[in-house]
Amino acid sequence: MYCAMIGDLINSKKLPAEDRAAIQERLRTLLNGVNEKFSLFLVSPFLMTLGDEFQGVLTAAEPVLEIIDFLGQNLMELPIQIRYGIGIGELSTNVNREQALGDDGPAYHHARQGIEQLKKEGWTGFPVSIQTGSNDCALLRCYCRLLNEIAEAWSAPQRDCILNMEVAEEQLLVAHRLGISPSSVSRSLRRGHYAAYHESKKTLGEYLLNVYDCPKSAGRIGKYNRAAILRQSHRSADALDMLRELLQTASDADTPPSRSDIVYLLSECHLDLLQYKEAAGLVEAFLASAKASSLPHVTAARLRNQLGHAYLGLSKGAAGAHDRRAAKRYADQAVAVLTEALRDTGDDLFLHAQAKGNLAAAFGKQGNSSLEIESRLELERELCAASPLFPDARIANLHNLASAYYTTDELNKALKAVRLALKLAQEHPSAETAIVSLYNLYALLLSRSGAATEEILEQFERAISHARKRNNDQYLIAICQNLREICEEKHNPEAAAPYMLLLRQAERRLDRSRKSSGARGEGS
Repeated sequence: MYCAMIGDLINSKKLPAEDRAAIQERLRTLLNGVNEKFSLFLVSPFLMTLGDEFQGVLTAAEPVLEIIDFLGQNLMELPIQIRYGIGIGELSTNVNREQALGDDGPAYHHARQGIEQLKKEGWTGFPVSIQTGSNDCALLRCYCRLLNEIAEAWSAPQRDCILNMEVAEEQLLVAHRLGISPSSVSRSLRRGHYAAYHESKKTLGEYLLNVYDCPKSAGRIGKYNRAAILRQSHRSADALDMLRELLQTASDADTPPSRSDIVYLLSECHLDLLQYKEAAGLVEAFLASAKASSLPHVTAARLRNQLGHAYLGLSKGAAGAHDRRAAKRYADQAVAVLTEALRDTGDDLFLHAQAKGNLAAAFGKQGNSSLEIESRLELERELCAASPLFPDARIANLHNLASAYYTTDELNKALKAVRLALKLAQEHPSAETAIVSLYNLYALLLSRSGAATEEILEQFERAISHARKRNNDQYLIAICQNLREICEEKHNPEAAAPYMLLLRQAERRLDRSRKSSGARGEGS
């Protein structure tokens, strides 16, 4: 089973030609962001098609609700809405892995039926129709109609608060983003029946997940979807066995999940777990296989970018073990493979930014800090010029630029970069950046620049709170260790005492997790 998604701009032909063209161009950029953000589930990437329509195909239906939120949040200030036809079913044509053109079958027919139904009924609050050709169509229609009628009753301020709340999930972040008081946010959420809206949409997503995306009857696609969702839920260790089993039984056919899909997701999980050797070996073997020669250029570039990421991790590990020759060798390998990846990123801005950022890091691992800084400044200019819509890549690059300046003792430039990154992160609560690392770096920079202990601890505490929120013990351990070292340097070790219990607890949890992951690996 596949999920086809067709989007259609509502009443866009009534807009002035210049405004319509600007909205279409922005939507094209947003669709590139969708293709990057939801790459694990893509069968055929999203693209603009006839007129003001776009379409794509996924292995799973639940992510379409996240895609709708993503597009809505990034088009919120524009005088436009999108209706969505979602079709769940089979494809009758061979899968087009490069773009959603030429695909056909029941999934697309259901999606088109949904678009036509929405045009006829004129929904404007939650204009989404989910068609399956099965007995549950009436149930799915009731869910969507409930969400539509709640949303059609919203005032403009209520819509702003609720759509931002769907992304940020924190009332204080919404208040900061919109420049209003937390009480105003709370009032808008209450009057807009946000709790009922959110719970209904969550239940709809769970239904799609359990009935269509991950049941045993979904076979290999179901297993792949479960692994991808585990990885998105920061449970990469739990996804490994499932992916290894899929890889052992994979054929060279390009039907999802193909061998390249599985290798990509499996290597992502290894990278999440800092298992750089495993990730590198897996991707190296696949890229050396005959199958790799027929990969689309962007798919090959994405895998080479992952390989470069793995080499960077191995270089860092070798440097930590004081094996300088091995660290340099891995850095050189990273430069070579990332340079190759950059040649094939095409129009994929986000993959280009990832590969270029990793290449800059590889220059740093080679000991060429000036070339790293030059590359990161160039990437910052490219990101500013290309698109202000997606802050993640820019925040990550500014963070790494600050780290490079930290290495060269250019503290004022480092502080300027990290403060700009934090400002962007606060303005864009939906950005999936490692804000934990940003606050940790800020605290380290403040320490080097002679700031007061209280100010330094404040930034460490912010880093700790974000690490705990994301259940990230690796970050939590690193932050607490940095905090302890700085307090000792400032001859104030008692200031670190309250955080040492957190450190010991995180170390025990991480040790248990690694032992459990190792035991599963031995048994596979």
